[in-house]
This record gives sequence, structure tokens and C-alpha cells, in this order.
Amino acid sequence: MLLMLKPEDVFGGVSKAAGEKMESLVSDPSDPFDDLMKSLTGLRNSDAVVDIKQAYAFLLGKESVTPHHPSLKAYISHPLRVATYLARIAPEIDSRYVVVALMHNVFEITGMSDAQLVAEGYDSEISKAIRLLTIDRANEENKVYLKHFYKGIEGHSFELSLIRCLDKLDNLLGSQIIEDDIERYRYAELAGEFVQPMAVRISPEFGNYFSDVVEFTKSAKHLPDYKC
Repeated sequence: MLLMLKPEDVFGGVSKAAGEKMESLVSDPSDPFDDLMKSLTGLRNSDAVVDIKQAYAFLLGKESVTPHHPSLKAYISHPLRVATYLARIAPEIDSRYVVVALMHNVFEITGMSDAQLVAEGYDSEISKAIRLLTIDRANEENKVYLKHFYKGIEGHSFELSLIRCLDKLDNLLGSQIIEDDIERYRYAELAGEFVQPMAVRISPEFGNYFSDVVEFTKSAKHLPDYKC
């Protein structure tokens, strides 16, 4: 079983974690990148750190094709945070999964295909893992689709399940950018229904923390001074 630290030791209290997430939306991307580098102390292979730096540079060199995130440089604090969470909560994790966490939205954001990513030098296993993490936005509230989507992630590996949970956790912590209270509540409800059970299966402590974040999101209010 992969060594995991206690969620509170990694994220701090929920309110504190939410505040840090909101601040990251208006911070320089170099700050969360520095945080990631400091979190890689468990990686014994120096080549692994080089691979992660190269993945970050690769992302910065791409353009966003989605109207939801018109600037990749502004958006990149999110995958940096997900990769940092992963390195901190599971310090002995295979570094390839840190690369996957950092690039988990590369298909959606850049419009690249699996073949194009492989042609850039990333192997098919990394491409497959990223593809499994890539949600179909047209069906992101379709419960039949979501059941199949999360089954595919859990069927791949413990590590990929953890990445997806951390991805959703970071999005929930930043949900106060959502103006519509009903939309924010519905987002939290779906996370509670489909992601929280996966978090519990990762570890009861992690599941409890995830549940606290879901409940925080349901009662949170819009903060208009922050924009993604």
C-alpha cells in the first residue's frame, strides 16, 4: 500500500486550504511551481525531477483552446497544485504519476490528441492515464456517464484515483469563484456522490477530509474579487 500522510498535515484545515486556493488564482505561477519543487524530496531519482520540470515547460509552451480557460499561464496554478498535493500526501509515489497529475488536463486545455502527445515524447501509458482523467464536459452532470468515468479511473490504479480526488478537491476549494449558489451546491453534491466514495476507499481519513470540503463548498459564498 502506498504511504499516505494525514490530509490535515498536507492541506491544513479546510478554511485555510480554501483561502490558499483562492489566493493562488491571483498569484504568479512561479510561486506554485516553487512549491512543487520543494515537495519532491521523496523522489530519489534526479531524472524524475527533470521529467517534471520538462512537463511544466511543455505546458507553458502550449496555447489554450478552451473558452473556459483562455490563458494557460493563468490556469496552470491548478495542475501545479494537484501535482504538489500528490507529492506531499504520497511522498514515495512513482514520479510518473506526478507528471500525470501536472498534465491531467492537457487534452482538454490544448486540444491535443493521444497520438500528438506520444509524438512529443510521452509514452502511451502516460497518455492513457491522462485520457482516463479527461472528462467529457458535455456529460459532466450525466450520472450514467459519471459512473462509467469513475469506474475507469479506479480500474486503472490507486494512484490515478488519488489524482482524480486531489483534482476535484482543489476545484472544490476554489469553488467560491462560481457566482451561482445553486450551481456551486450542485457541483458539491456531484462530488459527494461520485468522488467522495472513491476518497473513502483510498483511506477513511482522506474520505472524511474530502467530505468536510464538500460540506464547506455547499455553504460557501461567492467571492467576486477572485477570477480564474
